[in-house]
Amino acid sequence: MVAKTLKSAEANAKVKKMDENRLYVQEIKADGGPSLKRYMPRSMGRADVILKRMSHLTVVLGEKEIPVSSKKIESKETKEPKAKGIKFPAKEKKQKQAAKAAARS
Repeated sequence: MVAKTLKSAEANAKVKKMDENRLYVQEIKADGGPSLKRYMPRSMGRADVILKRMSHLTVVLGEKEIPVSSKKIESKETKEPKAKGIKFPAKEKKQKQAAKAAARS
């Protein structure tokens, strides 16, 4: 029953134009459903109740997000020329502190 429900959910996703390659099972659960009440005769005119239980099977599919590259594409005009040879750690430290202070406020 579960395999049949999964195939049905996949077919529904195709109809809703979801990408088949990015599908995954987000949630699957079985909840209680309606019960059919039947009676079984017993001695001395009595009857016992027999419950024929059913369940609801729910499958939720989702689409995975495609990770976007974290590299920034910069044009040649916006790039700063790199300094050759000498590095100034004190200047870099001040710039980092200023960036942190700006982020806090």
